[in-house]
Amino acid sequence: YARSPCKTPLLKKKHIEASVAFVDQNRTAIVQRVSAIDSILDDLHEHIGGENYDNIRAASTSQERMRKLYKVLNTDRLKELFVDTLKKNESYLVIELLGL
Repeated sequence: YARSPCKTPLLKKKHIEASVAFVDQNRTAIVQRVSAIDSILDDLHEHIGGENYDNIRAASTSQERMRKLYKVLNTDRLKELFVDTLKKNESYLVIELLGL
């Protein structure tokens, strides 16, 4: 998937900070409303590892999968990657949550 277009370390840092804030501040809405969880998990598979991937996929509802995924999003980098895949797979939700 697409990498962040940030060119300078300062812009990259601001992108990461914005991604972390977005993930943390919108947890409830994201958990409740993401529908493309399987596509998101596929995008993140190499970053979260096979055991986490399988454990999350085993959950019975998309909300339960999202809650388990949130437990795995324990670094700024993972949150940044999650936002990137959210933009790709659930762009309408990201736009709505950003108020655009």
